[in-house]
Amino acid sequence: MNAIVIADDGDTALIQGGILNGDVTDFLWAHDKQTMTTACACVGYISPILGGGHGWNQGRYGLASDQLVSARMVLANGTAITVDESNPDLFWAIRGAGHNFGVVTEAEIKIYDKKPDVDQWAVSGYFYTHDKIEDVVSVANSWMVMANRSVSLEHYVVFSFDPEVDPVNVSLHPLLYSYTTTNVTGPL
Repeated sequence: MNAIVIADDGDTALIQGGILNGDVTDFLWAHDKQTMTTACACVGYISPILGGGHGWNQGRYGLASDQLVSARMVLANGTAITVDESNPDLFWAIRGAGHNFGVVTEAEIKIYDKKPDVDQWAVSGYFYTHDKIEDVVSVANSWMVMANRSVSLEHYVVFSFDPEVDPVNVSLHPLLYSYTTTNVTGPL
């Protein structure tokens, strides 16, 4: 349940339900392709699609659920069906609430040619104490609504408890990610 096959036209790939996100990224990259993937390599690829799916490349391609062309799904009654545009209500529903409707055993997703400008990328992470959460998130969110924002700029905010940062309160760990060759480092 962890195979991936690129379609003959090179525009889609069939991904089995048990494949990990990192395996999808590595396989596609080795074939000069990419798609919208989530940030963690060690989780399954299909589940984030069924929940919407934020991640790398969403500025370019949209959410992970936007990449779904069709899904092979086993319903609660044991019936296996293909969910796609031919059954629009269920197809709409599985792209955000898909965990509620059955088990996806295979998905057909959109893939894209890897362009040379994505060979250069940078990720920077920072830790902030809990009293800075509103200010940091406000700045990061302002980038996302800028009219001229680069499609390659992404940010993630992780709330965590790290006793080395603060032994009592939750801390903030934003990640800045860009496919550009410009330096995206430095404090907010």
